[in-house]
Amino acid sequence: MGRHIPAPLGYNTGLTRLFQTIVTKKLQKSLVTRVTKLLAISIKGGRAV
Repeated sequence: MGRHIPAPLGYNTGLTRLFQTIVTKKLQKSLVTRVTKLLAISIKGGRAV
């Protein structure tokens, strides 16, 4: 049991890293779109930031 843990743990960490990178990329994209939308709205609304 104690010797069998390392391999699955390494596999899990790899999966979590992949998942984290995907999630962060998606979050960054959504944040960028939100910011651009907000900027467009503020520019349209008489540049009142």
